Amino acid sequence: MMKIISSKNLGPFSKICMAIEKRFSEVSKPLPWIEPSINMIHLDTVRSYIFGSPLASIGCATYLLEHSLRMAIWDPIESGSQRTIPSKKIFKETLGKLLADQKYTNNLNLIVPDAADLLWWKEVTKAVRNKVNHVDVPAIFRIAKALQLENDYAYFEYDNPNSWNIDDPHSWGMFWHRYGDKLASDFIVQVTNQVFKLICNTKWKSDESWWISQKHEYEGFFQESWDFESLQRSINKVYESSA
Repeated sequence: MMKIISSKNLGPFSKICMAIEKRFSEVSKPLPWIEPSINMIHLDTVRSYIFGSPLASIGCATYLLEHSLRMAIWDPIESGSQRTIPSKKIFKETLGKLLADQKYTNNLNLIVPDAADLLWWKEVTKAVRNKVNHVDVPAIFRIAKALQLENDYAYFEYDNPNSWNIDDPHSWGMFWHRYGDKLASDFIVQVTNQVFKLICNTKWKSDESWWISQKHEYEGFFQESWDFESLQRSINKVYESSA
């Protein structure tokens, strides 16, 4: 392992490269390959985080949990191009209704049989107000509160350990101070674990009918070595091939 003496004179790209190995180790759990509309959203989530975009990664993670839940409630048996059951407007329903309406109970009990997991889904979907395009910075704080993460990111030097405020513009800036990376990492881990369990509770099979290249891209990303020396070698290969 290369020893880094000082980073103060390094540029933005170098600093991103130095952080990638640690970031990837935090969120390195892959999902079983199902289809692009699930796995590639997860890939975008992880890729955004390890390359230094925690806000984008939280948005992608929220897309992932919403889309996966809708797909599983729609049809927990067939996946991808194998689906034949009409969606019955399930993509127009709010997340809250999907989790509460009696007509979805049978499929919901199949894909989220554990009461604690169901509570997680209900809490996080309430925090994002049933619409992924409402994942603004205050919504991120609501997510942290709903998942009981906020104490990990507070300004402990203040008297109140929960000194940030969802409605306070000053607190919103904390996301880019020291709050965002840790929250994004923890949120991605929780979303990945919940979607992983959801997939395992379905009868879904890997769809490779059209998507084999996407499967290779997805699996290759998680099989890649993301340490600093490996990144150097990869960059050198790009340079050599273009010389």
